[in-house]
Amino acid sequence: MTQRSKLPLGIQSFANLRQRGYVYVDKTALLQKLIQEGEWYFLARPRRFGKSLTISTLEAMFAGRAELFRGLAAEAWVTAQSKRPFPVLRLDMSAFGEIDSPQKLEKGLTYSLQSFADRYDVTLPKETHCDLLLPLLLQAVWQKHGQCVVLIDEYDNPLLSNLEDRHLLEKIRKQLRSFYMVIKSCPDYIRFLLITGISKFTKTGIFSALNNLVDISMEEEFATLL
Repeated sequence: MTQRSKLPLGIQSFANLRQRGYVYVDKTALLQKLIQEGEWYFLARPRRFGKSLTISTLEAMFAGRAELFRGLAAEAWVTAQSKRPFPVLRLDMSAFGEIDSPQKLEKGLTYSLQSFADRYDVTLPKETHCDLLLPLLLQAVWQKHGQCVVLIDEYDNPLLSNLEDRHLLEKIRKQLRSFYMVIKSCPDYIRFLLITGISKFTKTGIFSALNNLVDISMEEEFATLL
């Protein structure tokens, strides 16, 4: 009796999916197209559509983990990339838990940025707000390793967690807008940027701060990306 292939239900790690022999529908040709044709993107999809898996796959592509891409469409691209991998800053806004104060969001972002700095052996000043740390971090990593790749998953999670508290929502909105606005000031240090979320909160000011994002959410050529 032929053994059935394993379905990767709930698996968000591309490395785990490939290393443990799960079924993978190859999306790497479209991801390679994104990388080669542009630089700054936004993508909205509902929950459980594979946004985090897509972020994980891009992280592995830019890191040059060629062993994970054997037999896939982007194998040659990733193999070439393995000779000079990019530093990848991956932020998962859902990993901070329930954001019930601006201080908790600040702490989560600061910890994530500091972890990235430690990984690439750069030093950041202490007791500095995260929106000030970010450009310092990107510049320091650029000077030492070259341009960075920035992948932000579930950008809107802190907002969705506070829809019923308008006062707190406004504080979180302003905090996120300030953080994302800083990204726009760092184009020389960023090779590729993808921000994902469930919805596009057009009135938050985030997208006016990042008005150079290409929104591919409803683009037909990327309809099967996830």
